[in-house]
Amino acid sequence: GIESSYRLAKQSLAFTSSQDAGLRLVMFVVSLLLQNSWRYLHWRYVAAPRRGGRRLWRWPFTEFCEMVLRAAWTALGVRRAVPANQPLDDRFFR
Repeated sequence: GIESSYRLAKQSLAFTSSQDAGLRLVMFVVSLLLQNSWRYLHWRYVAAPRRGGRRLWRWPFTEFCEMVLRAAWTALGVRRAVPANQPLDDRFFR
């Protein structure tokens, strides 16, 4: 249990070069909140109830993190491309 929690924390932890211990602690707490929300949603909505317990269907933690990231980009209105009025010149394709 403890080892898998640290493995999952490494998958969702933001990388930083900051020496501020408070910022690093906040990032770790957010990582733990992501883990716990994934476990809850996995147990509550993805797992199929059956006699003797629930059957856990495959839903990787990395996929959950990508879903949260896409939702955050949509909510914040982040653009991944800038529309152009003219086609790109050959300077961009060298």
